[in-house]
Amino acid sequence: MNDEEIHVRVEPHKREAVICGDCGGIHDKGYHGSDEVVVEDLSLGKRRLYLHVIKRKNSGPKTGRKATEGMAWLDKWKRVTRRFAIQINRWTSLTTNQEAGWFLGMNDEKGRTSEVLNKYYESLGQENCERIGSVSLDGAKTYSSPSREYAVNAFIVLDRFHATQKVNNAVDQVRKNELRKARKNEDEELIQLTNCQQRFLLLKNKTKRTDRQSATLSRLCDINQPIYTGMILKEKFLEVYD
Repeated sequence: MNDEEIHVRVEPHKREAVICGDCGGIHDKGYHGSDEVVVEDLSLGKRRLYLHVIKRKNSGPKTGRKATEGMAWLDKWKRVTRRFAIQINRWTSLTTNQEAGWFLGMNDEKGRTSEVLNKYYESLGQENCERIGSVSLDGAKTYSSPSREYAVNAFIVLDRFHATQKVNNAVDQVRKNELRKARKNEDEELIQLTNCQQRFLLLKNKTKRTDRQSATLSRLCDINQPIYTGMILKEKFLEVYD
């Protein structure tokens, strides 16, 4: 406990039945130890409340596989209690996410720091982290390093939005380079096809281009090999996500 946070350890009563987190049945055999997860609950006064919840693991009553205890007040994989999640949803429906975060005292967790993601993985527990099959990231090292450390079996994927953003930036850099060359060589046609007004033509999804835009882009690719190569590489790369 400190001036900003309260931490409470929550342990199950030894006589309380273990509810399977997968099927909802009652575990009655095959005890496999326990995991500790950290979840946030409604604040107490001005202090944020964190619960260190001990979850038992037993053989599932239907599958026989090892499963973690389920709890009515805590949804699976969540790092906030159900009632706190309801409060967050209510506030974000009334105002902006930023203002809701300020009111709930959560804005300090919006930074791009590895500590935030470390805290999330630690709340899941080692076994759950090892079960993660894939992680979608934006390419920031502050996120990829913790993911490789905790989600050791996960396939790390660059999400489509940021992948598209990166290849578009690369193609636009080629356009800028070729525009400088065109101005130096006084190539008026290439200047017209590569000026700033045309940059969105290079970035636009090919399925959304008009016939006129496609014809303009085709002409540009015909007279400029670097831009043609950049466009081909961009479209082939993004096909991975299809």
